[in-house]
Amino acid sequence: MQKSQSKDTAELLQLFPLFEGVEANELEYLAARAEFTKFKKHDTIYQSGERSDCLLFLIKGVVKIGRYSSDGREIIKHVLHPMSMFGELCLAGELKRKDFAVAIKKDTQILKIGTSRQTVTSVMNDLRKANLIYFNRRTILIRDLGRLS
Repeated sequence: MQKSQSKDTAELLQLFPLFEGVEANELEYLAARAEFTKFKKHDTIYQSGERSDCLLFLIKGVVKIGRYSSDGREIIKHVLHPMSMFGELCLAGELKRKDFAVAIKKDTQILKIGTSRQTVTSVMNDLRKANLIYFNRRTILIRDLGRLS
């Protein structure tokens, strides 16, 4: 990613409550590793059972999150609109996705950030510095869920 594009992406990330209190150089680090992806209506963003290895931010369009019942019926859990974050269970240690995510509007645009151990540690430490979360090896305590969502 080019430096100016990375800076624009960092400014976009600042609009999400998750990154409130994260320093500019850390946002630029994340932005340099971020990837924009476009989806058409009905395209699958991720499926149940896939590796849970990225955090996703909805920039444009609408996404449904759901799962299938034991008899195969679709159960919609959430309908997300721009400026929503999803796939966040990867930060809590989810290894495989339990739900699916599907674009339900044409020209849906997602920003993906891979969740390598270094990336997750960096974000978690910044959130701890901003006093939004407390964590140790066994637990994560979210101090202000409203500000994180």
